[in-house]
Amino acid sequence: MTRIIDIVRHPRAAVVVHDFCMVVVAWLIAVWLIESTSVTDVGGNFASTLTGLGIVLVLQGCVLWATGLYKGLWRFASFPDMWNIARASIFGTIAIVGVLTLLQGSLISQWMPAVLIYPVLLFVLLGLPRMCYRFWKDSQTSGKDSVKGHKRVLIIGAGRSGAMLERELRRRGGFDVIGFLDDDERLRGAQVHGIPVLGTIAKLPGTGASLDADLAIIAMPSATNQQMQRIVEICELSEIEFRTLPTLQDLGSQATNIGDLKRVVIDDLLGRDPVSLEWESIRAGLVGKRVMITGGGGSIGSELCRQIARLNPVELIVVDHSEYSL
Repeated sequence: MTRIIDIVRHPRAAVVVHDFCMVVVAWLIAVWLIESTSVTDVGGNFASTLTGLGIVLVLQGCVLWATGLYKGLWRFASFPDMWNIARASIFGTIAIVGVLTLLQGSLISQWMPAVLIYPVLLFVLLGLPRMCYRFWKDSQTSGKDSVKGHKRVLIIGAGRSGAMLERELRRRGGFDVIGFLDDDERLRGAQVHGIPVLGTIAKLPGTGASLDADLAIIAMPSATNQQMQRIVEICELSEIEFRTLPTLQDLGSQATNIGDLKRVVIDDLLGRDPVSLEWESIRAGLVGKRVMITGGGGSIGSELCRQIARLNPVELIVVDHSEYSL
């Protein structure tokens, strides 16, 4: 009994009940539209209508479940969900036609007009509430962010990654995206999810100051190291805090989310993987030996001195033309 109560209380149960009610409404409306011109037909075919409705419920319910419609959430309803609803409407109608033909034979002719109207009605009745719910939740989240005065964000890059990031930040909360910056001339005056593309990346210092931006996010995972170096220099000139998305390598090889922001580090500007030294092999070559480092007072030489000193050489000799560095 407890198990049954838990199933009934599950959020998916409400979705299933909603969809079954919409199936009933779609079928009855389709039949009514066809038979509305004849009052006697509606009364005379009432038992046949109920029989057809029972068959429709069973078959359409199975098809809705098989298409994976109940794996998605209304909060994130999108094109894949609409595609699943369209498939379920079409395949369900085909199954209904086949079964009614087998069970009722020549009586299927009375259902044919309804069968043509039914999938269109079902698609609208299942899809429209989902999209309205998502629109309501998205607008609710956007309103909260603006009122609370969370971080004002400029996104550098108005491509697919930038659009995905804007949607993720809006869902996550705590950020107010005020605009995009992109060097693509075709995007001048365009909008991404209702947010304007304000200009080129080089305009970040002036645009950020005029809009009182708190954060700039580089949404260009496929950028080359030269492009990243240029963008980082512009961000530093703007004196605005900046972050970047994971690279394409990170997104492909790790469990990384498009919304996971990180500080820009030297590895992002190298354009290659960092080199890892085999310290055990180096230690085996230096232990018990006298090592001389020329130019040991400079930045690279002094770091070499520190690293080699930890490998226990017998003697470390440092040579440099500047006695102050020594």
